[in-house]
Amino acid sequence: MEKPHSDLDWIEKLLIAAGLVTLSTFLYVAHYFLFDSAHGPAYYADKVFSHIAFLPIHALVLGVIIDGMITFRERQGRKRRLNMFLGIFFRQLGADILAMASGLCQNRDELDAITVVHQQWGARDFRRARQGLAAFRPRMAADEKQVLALLDYLRQREGDILEMTRNPLVLEFEDLYHGLISLFHLIEEIHYRNSDQAFSPGELTHLAKDVGKSLKQLSHLWLIYLEHLKAEHPVLFHCQVGVCSTIGTMLLEDRYDE
Repeated sequence: MEKPHSDLDWIEKLLIAAGLVTLSTFLYVAHYFLFDSAHGPAYYADKVFSHIAFLPIHALVLGVIIDGMITFRERQGRKRRLNMFLGIFFRQLGADILAMASGLCQNRDELDAITVVHQQWGARDFRRARQGLAAFRPRMAADEKQVLALLDYLRQREGDILEMTRNPLVLEFEDLYHGLISLFHLIEEIHYRNSDQAFSPGELTHLAKDVGKSLKQLSHLWLIYLEHLKAEHPVLFHCQVGVCSTIGTMLLEDRYDE
C-alpha cells in the first residue's frame, strides 16, 4: 500500500512555494526600480522582465498546487481500490485466518487492547492503534492442534491466496502484498516438510512465530479496512464493528438501529 503522506513532504512543498514567491517578489522589486519609467526600447524590455518575474508564480501554480491536487486524487483512487481488495480478502478468507491466528496468541488481551475498534473512533484513534500494533510483540503458543488446523485451512485456500498474489494491482498496495506473501510463506513451510511425520517442538515453535508475523500483518490490514468503512460506509462500519471488531463472534449491540 502506498505510504502515508508524511509531514516532511508538506514541509518540502512549503519551502519550495516560499522560495518561488520570494524569487518572484525579488524580480518584481527589481523590475520596479529598473523600469519604473521605461520608454522606447526599454518599454519592451519592461514587458519581458515582467513576464520573467511571473514565471516563479506560474511554476508554483503548475508544479506544486495543481500537481498536489492531481496526486491527491490519484492517492484517493488507490485507497478506494485497496479497500475493495481488502473487503474481498477478508470476506473470502482473511477473517477466518485472522480468527485462527488470534487463537494462538498468548497475549491476546494486549492485542485486543490495541485493535478492538469502537463506534466513536476517529482518525487519531486508528493512527494510535496502528502505532501500537507496530510495537506489539505477539507471544504465540506452539499448540500442535491449532497450528495444524490453520495450516490445513491455508492448504485448502492455497489457490485463492496464490491468485491474489498474481494480481498486478496488488503490487500497488505494499501492506496487502506483504500480508499475502506472509500467508504464502506458511504454505511453503508445509510443502517443504514431510506430511507423514509429526512436527517437532522446534518446528512448531518456528511455525507459531511465522503465524505471529501474519497475525500482525492481517491485524494492520483489518484496521485499515475498518477506518475506510468508518469514513465511506458508516452503516457497514457499525455492523462490522458490532459483529466482529476483533474477528470474533459477538452479538450486535441493542442500539444498532439508532
